[in-house]
Amino acid sequence: MIEYVTKEVDVDIGGGRDEVDVDVDIGGRDEVDVDVDIGGRDEVDVDVDIGGRDEVDVDVDIGGGGDDVGSNFSRKPKLSSKLPRVYVRVLQALVYGSGVKPAFVYGSRSNDRYTMRLQGPWRSIVDRCLTEASTVRSSALYPRVVDLGGTEAWSDVLLKMQCAKDADPDEDECHAVVTTACPEISPRFLFGMTIAGVRISFMEWLDDCASLYDLHKTKSPLLDVGMYTGVRDAITKMWLTAGVLHCDLHPNNILIGRKTRAVYIIDYGMAMQIDGEMRDDLHEVLHRKGVRAEDAFDAICKDHALKVIVRRGYNVDDMDDWNDDGTFLRLLRSTYCKVKKKK
Repeated sequence: MIEYVTKEVDVDIGGGRDEVDVDVDIGGRDEVDVDVDIGGRDEVDVDVDIGGRDEVDVDVDIGGGGDDVGSNFSRKPKLSSKLPRVYVRVLQALVYGSGVKPAFVYGSRSNDRYTMRLQGPWRSIVDRCLTEASTVRSSALYPRVVDLGGTEAWSDVLLKMQCAKDADPDEDECHAVVTTACPEISPRFLFGMTIAGVRISFMEWLDDCASLYDLHKTKSPLLDVGMYTGVRDAITKMWLTAGVLHCDLHPNNILIGRKTRAVYIIDYGMAMQIDGEMRDDLHEVLHRKGVRAEDAFDAICKDHALKVIVRRGYNVDDMDDWNDDGTFLRLLRSTYCKVKKKK
C-alpha cells in the first residue's frame, strides 16, 4: 500500500518559463491543484476532489487564446483508478506542456498501478523531456545519450512509473544493457528520468503478447516443451550475452508472442550485473554434459544473487515467495510447461 503525505512540489521546466505547482492533501479526501504555464501561452488547471467521489476538471488553453479544451481525466485520457495520483499529475504536466493530446490506454497485461500504454503523438512528449534543459539537468537521465533511431514507426510506448526513492538505480541500466546486447529477448529500453520525485522509464510497447501467467491460467497449448526451451534459452542468453541476473523472475515477468512464440523478459527492478569472471565460470558449467541451467545458476550465481535482497533492505527469511533465476527455471519445467521426465 502506498501512502502519501501533504506536500508541495514546484517544477520549473525550460529556462524559467514552465511551472508546475502541485498540492496534495490526503486525509479522508484528496485535493490536488495543478497549474502549468508554458511560455506564457499554454495553461492547464486541474482540480481533483475525492471525498466519496472522483472529480477532475481540466481546462487547456493552447497558443495564446487559441484552442480551449475541456476534458475529464477519469475518462479521457483513460486513467486507472489504481494509478497513484502523484503519477497522474506528472503525466498531465508532461502531456499538456508538450501541446499534444494523446490517449492513454491500458493493455490487459499491464500492471495499472504503475505502468501505462501511451498512444498517439508520444514523440512530442519525449522530445520535450529531452530538449528542455532544466528538465534534463535535474532528472537523473539514463542513458545520458538517448538513441531514438528506429522508433519512428512505433505507434505506442510503455511508461513505467515509480517513486524515485523506491526505484533501484540499476534497473534502467540493466534493462538497457540487455536490450543492447540481445534486443530480441526484451522490449527496447529508451531512457529513464526523474521528474518531481517520480521515476519514469520509457520503453517499447509489445503488441499481441500475453504473460506466462495468463497463458498458464487459460491452459494455453503454447506452453509445451518448445516453449520451455525458448524461455530457458532467453534467460541463459541474458546471463551470458548481457551479463545480467534478473533476480525476480515470475510468470508475469515473461511475455510470449501469441503468434510468433517470441519470448520477452521484462521488469528489471531487482536485476544485477555480473563480472566477466563469473560469466566465464557460468558458461563453463552450463556447457557440461547433463547440467541443467538452474543447477549451473545455483553453483555459480545463487549466493551472488542473494545480495540483491540485502541491498534492497529485505529480510531473506521473509522472502519465501521470491524466485531467483534458478528457482524460476525449476517452476517453469515442473509447473508452467510441465516438461515430462525422460524414462
